[in-house]
Amino acid sequence: MHTELEVAPTLKSYEKLLIFCCDLRKVYAALDLVDQICREGLTLSIDMLNSILLASDAVFEFNLGQRIYSLICQHNLIPNSETFRSMISLRAKMKDFGGAYDLLNDVKKLKLTPTASMYNAIMVAYFREKNINGALTVLKKMEQAEVRPDSQTYSYLIANCDSEDQIIKYYEELKVAGISVTKQIFMALINSYATCGQFEKAKLVLLEKGIPIKNLNEIKSVLVSALASHGQLCDALDLYEEIKEAGKYLEPKSVICLIVFSIFAEAEPSQLHIGLELLQALKNELCVTPSRKSLDFLLSACGRAKDLRNSHLIWKEYKAAGYPYNVASYLRMYQALLASGDCKSAKLMLANIPKDDLHVYVIIEACQKAYNRSKSAKGKNKKNKSKKTQKKEPKVK
Repeated sequence: MHTELEVAPTLKSYEKLLIFCCDLRKVYAALDLVDQICREGLTLSIDMLNSILLASDAVFEFNLGQRIYSLICQHNLIPNSETFRSMISLRAKMKDFGGAYDLLNDVKKLKLTPTASMYNAIMVAYFREKNINGALTVLKKMEQAEVRPDSQTYSYLIANCDSEDQIIKYYEELKVAGISVTKQIFMALINSYATCGQFEKAKLVLLEKGIPIKNLNEIKSVLVSALASHGQLCDALDLYEEIKEAGKYLEPKSVICLIVFSIFAEAEPSQLHIGLELLQALKNELCVTPSRKSLDFLLSACGRAKDLRNSHLIWKEYKAAGYPYNVASYLRMYQALLASGDCKSAKLMLANIPKDDLHVYVIIEACQKAYNRSKSAKGKNKKNKSKKTQKKEPKVK
């Protein structure tokens, strides 16, 4: 309309469009708008870029963090602490820990104050990779920078303890430091005790003083999940019945999906059909929309099982659940198609994957190498079988 009337859009109009794009998770369209705004010499609010960073995270487009930072530098925009926290988080989620630390150094160069949440973003990414030394190095760097750990820091540390002594150590440190015991801390205690096999102590967390009544049901739900995922199904079901009798529900329902499907994703490919049956039961009988992570687990499992038909079925479920396809889902489907031998469809899928990111490129290359090895092994087996058959054939005199 602005073009038809030959009227330049105002900054306010642009910002409304940006908010609209972010709400719809159209992050690439939002970034194109930012380019246009800056070219027209308008001064964009950094809060708008923060919204795009959050939207990029929500749709798993972690690689866009670098593009957004380039825009900030190119147009002399002034990032704030939240901007850096989001960009650091995106880098860390891509396992680009060097890049995440570089951003922390840039924080200091711009004379901004590093925050615990910035370090937490790196720490939790290391924990996700089961890199305990990397996570503890982050804690040391916090001490060196005189950044005080917060409740989120301690929730990550407690949740990843591998002994009861460590749990007690961090919990005592937290209390001595005068840090509030949040619901995340109680949840971390439950999960950590369950991981260490201390199920009775995990249950006793519910009796801790200071648990807000409004969070009690949510914390009970975490206990159900922790017990179930560590084989204590009877105890988990007893607590579930107790929650139901009190007129409450497990919160959130997606936790159930995640537990079930994470188990089946790690199981043998022959067990995949059970996970798929549960998917249909959750949708049709319980009216529960599976979480994105649930579908990610199942699609990966289909790839490992070389199950082409069910890979396509799960692919359609993303759209049915309203989840937009992103780089991670395209990569999983590409891997599943290659593993199943559907090279033509894999080639078409590859066209949807941006290859300007090194991490993405490395994954694509690894998928192709794995497929070529599998193909080569099949060829050798076929050749060997053919030779054996020829040897057994009697000579005609």
